[in-house]
Amino acid sequence: MDTSAESVGRYPNESIPIYNYVSGSNTFTFQENTDELIKIIHEVPSAQAIWIPWAIPFRSVFWYRVFAIFVHVIPGALLDIAFAIKGNPPMSGIQEAVGRLPPFKKLNKCNHR
Repeated sequence: MDTSAESVGRYPNESIPIYNYVSGSNTFTFQENTDELIKIIHEVPSAQAIWIPWAIPFRSVFWYRVFAIFVHVIPGALLDIAFAIKGNPPMSGIQEAVGRLPPFKKLNKCNHR
């Protein structure tokens, strides 16, 4: 890593050089990393956590969005209905905060092929 920083400093370039720094003998796959993080989160849970964290990797954005309907949209709608029945305002006010996010959306655009 030091060598890459030195070469960038000594030899400025028009294009941005990309360096990959990984340990060849002890690498983590994405799934191993996810499993390890989930294990640590379960060992030391947050005092303010409402849900138990878990992760399912998807190879397709389509299937992720279908899954998100079942774990986010439907439970959210049921909670809003329960709040309305109880006489409390629904949590749909969070949509105002989400509406402010589109300017940041273009920061995370990736070229997925």
